[in-house]
Amino acid sequence: MQQEFLLMREFECGMNGVIGADFFIKHDAIINYEKNEFSFWSNDRKIFIPIESQCEFYTEIPSRCEIIKYCYVENNDDYVVLPDEICEGVYIAGSIVCARDNLIPVKILNVRDGDVQLKNVRPKLEKATNYHICEAKGTMQSVSRVDKLLKLLKTDDLNNEEKISIQKICAKYSDVFLLEGDELTVTNIYKQR
Repeated sequence: MQQEFLLMREFECGMNGVIGADFFIKHDAIINYEKNEFSFWSNDRKIFIPIESQCEFYTEIPSRCEIIKYCYVENNDDYVVLPDEICEGVYIAGSIVCARDNLIPVKILNVRDGDVQLKNVRPKLEKATNYHICEAKGTMQSVSRVDKLLKLLKTDDLNNEEKISIQKICAKYSDVFLLEGDELTVTNIYKQR
């Protein structure tokens, strides 16, 4: 591959090499700072070159604030972001996320009294496929399920107002009760300390 370029003496740059706009356009080139790689097309083949750089990527979080930072992932999959204390008083929240354009949202909380500057934030991740996923089967509760639940309630010692209040709450959240014939589900996302 032939490409014209200019050599400049005493040019301050944290990386070795300068690539012109004409090269980027001609070869559909991309510099990916998250992966530290340079890619371009040549003869119907995509070439990947690692970037060796002294550049660091910083995220600043003001005191007693939370931010959402988008972090690079290799694949557009579903991930479990594992909760973590990345330094004293700075936490990554556990969550389940879906990558879009190889980015996932990560919530970071700073409970310190001062601002924090973090270098190259990388959350601990696991693929969501490592977990058993329970899917909701709709938000409307079936009448027969609510009737079955209400028949199991022991409300004899309650006055009428208390009885109606309990029945309304149980009817509204009837999906959280384990009734005969229901499958008991579990999660291994959280661990008790």
